[in-house]
Amino acid sequence: CVVNNDYWASQRGLIARDVDRYRTQENLPARYFFAIARFIEFKNLPGLIRAYALYHTEAGSDPFGLVLCGSGPLERELRSLVGELGLEGVVRFPGFVQIDRLPIFYSLASCFVFPSSHFEPWGLVANEAMASSLPVLISQQCGCSEDLVKPGENGFTFDPADVENLAQLMLNVAALNPDQLIDMGKVSEAIVADHSCQIAA
Repeated sequence: CVVNNDYWASQRGLIARDVDRYRTQENLPARYFFAIARFIEFKNLPGLIRAYALYHTEAGSDPFGLVLCGSGPLERELRSLVGELGLEGVVRFPGFVQIDRLPIFYSLASCFVFPSSHFEPWGLVANEAMASSLPVLISQQCGCSEDLVKPGENGFTFDPADVENLAQLMLNVAALNPDQLIDMGKVSEAIVADHSCQIAA
């Protein structure tokens, strides 16, 4: 299960040359957790939002934001939940994003979260995030979690039913300094390099 790692890495390099412009263009916070998914039940986005709400309560004066890319039948429910939890304007919904813009969201994120509650055979968005040099928080229900996550080195796995644990992992990641996040992202890149189109071929 592979993606074109070179595409995501090269796009990250281009975006790094003008971070402020791209951040303003997409109205992205300075630091944020990022998820991308179809807005359907088994992607567990309500669980992610509830975990983020717990994180946000404990995070202090300068919390990471949460950016959820995608669309689908649960969008109204997700937006309503964000309102109920008092997170309007904090949780952002850029909508469905095409591949030409998607590298911006990966490249400017602080950490990728993949919260699926039902079994996913793999989950190529994890490859995309790691090729974009991101630390990752990946549900144990995702088939890629055993191969792509080295706990404590490039991220963590979690039980998607345990909202409190995911919130604590988000707190742990957000407590790291920028250099530590960069180092975790480099480990992600090294791991996913073994899952390239060339090696698969």
